[in-house]
Amino acid sequence: METNYDTLLQKGTAKTVACKNERLLCPTCGRALPNRRKYTYCPDCGQYLDYGSGDGVQKWDVRYNRPRVLFDMDDCINTFLTHLLAVYNERTGAHIKPSEIKDWDLTKYLGEYGLSIFKEEGFFEGIPEKKNATRTLKKLILSADYDVYIITACTTNHELEEKYKWFDKYLPEFNKDRIIKCKEKEIIRGDVLIDDKVENLEKCSPYMRCILFDMPHNRECQDFPRVKSLAEVVPLLKEWFY
Repeated sequence: METNYDTLLQKGTAKTVACKNERLLCPTCGRALPNRRKYTYCPDCGQYLDYGSGDGVQKWDVRYNRPRVLFDMDDCINTFLTHLLAVYNERTGAHIKPSEIKDWDLTKYLGEYGLSIFKEEGFFEGIPEKKNATRTLKKLILSADYDVYIITACTTNHELEEKYKWFDKYLPEFNKDRIIKCKEKEIIRGDVLIDDKVENLEKCSPYMRCILFDMPHNRECQDFPRVKSLAEVVPLLKEWFY
């Protein structure tokens, strides 16, 4: 049974859509959409819908599409900055700490040489994981409640291959087809994005929920829920979708 909509959200304009305890269909293309607590979008045609917060709104129904959760990799799943500084400090004799990096632009602290380090072959394959990161990913995957994807920007041809090898080491059962090389993350449609770059979240927030992974360079941002480990993401997802 189709839902009668009062108003549709089109092109990011915030309006309200009424819904009942029933399966929703996108009014544009007819795709089945699960009822949610607040809002959703149609990944097929890009229609953006806001259910409001009134009574009678169902949470996620696993009979339909599961929430698609998008994870950034560098400094969310692995310790990119800490590893980079360790290599840089060893080679140059510097003593730069991660807490001193308060800007996204690393050239302000490391110069062009610092950027060249992570373009070297073998760099990404050797980065340690964030504490309990892959354990959390595995927990989400095994729950069968979520579709998990890794969305990562890559600056060289070998970087993506090294990230495949990284998962072979730390989470070999992860489907490598779900590791997507993409710098402009706003073109990917998901339900939640976890990232440490504020600009990515700002561009994606009109289309999905966003979670900011805590790093020194993003401490001034207060626009998104902040987590300091991936384990903190799990209760947020449960609250939002189940």
